[in-house]
Amino acid sequence: MKKVNKEFEDCKTVIEKYIPKEDIVWPKEIKLAKKLLKKYPIEFWEQYTPPLELYSLAFLLSKDYKKELDKEYNLWQLVKPKENVVLSDKPVIKLEERLINKTKNKTLLEFVDEVL
Repeated sequence: MKKVNKEFEDCKTVIEKYIPKEDIVWPKEIKLAKKLLKKYPIEFWEQYTPPLELYSLAFLLSKDYKKELDKEYNLWQLVKPKENVVLSDKPVIKLEERLINKTKNKTLLEFVDEVL
C-alpha cells in the first residue's frame, strides 16, 4: 500500500488549481505552495479565486498582493462555518461560595496589616 504524503497532495492541489499545466516548474512551485499552506489552510485555497490568471505562486507572496490575500483570508474566517459547541459536554467549574461571600473591599490599611 502506498503512503500518501498529505502535505505534497495539498501543494499539488493548490498548484494545479491556479497555474496552467504548461507553466508549472514543480520544484519552485512546491516550495512556494508550502509557504502559502503554512500561512493559509487548504480549506481556504479550495474556495479562493484569484482576480487574475497566475503563472507562478510567487505573485501571491509579493508585498502588494499579500495584503489583498490577508484581507481575503480574514473575510473567509468570518464567513466559514463554525463548529457548534454543546455546553453540556464541557465540565462545569464550581466556585466555592464561601470564598465569594468572604471577599469584601479592604481599605489600604487593612491590606497592609495583612501583608506585614
